[in-house]
Amino acid sequence: MAIAIFGDIASCIIIATYIGSSVFGNLVSVAALQPKANWRLMAKRTLISPPVLAVITGLSLRGLPFDLASMDELGVAYELAKNLMSITGMCVLGIWLYSSSITWPNIHLAARAALSRAILGAFIVGVLVITPF
Repeated sequence: MAIAIFGDIASCIIIATYIGSSVFGNLVSVAALQPKANWRLMAKRTLISPPVLAVITGLSLRGLPFDLASMDELGVAYELAKNLMSITGMCVLGIWLYSSSITWPNIHLAARAALSRAILGAFIVGVLVITPF
């Protein structure tokens, strides 16, 4: 949605924000689920979480002397992985929604939080897109 509003130039900002929020979300989730866990264990679990491993893999592949994006086999594998991850994500979301109780006060609070985040996010992306680097 942000790319539709701000154009392709916003994609780098959106991807970086998504990766950062995924890493932070994993760290917070580990801490929330294990309130008495030690920090070393939480740091270790965070470092081996899928978003962190994806960042490390991406950075290491970026340093290779050849262009991976031009390989057709990787394009097919990427499309397959993207579709499977979308399906898996929707399944997990469905399971979570089925097992959680949703009330009007919770929806009201979530809507207010989502609206504030959307406004703040649009402002940040707008400033970063407009500001020349």
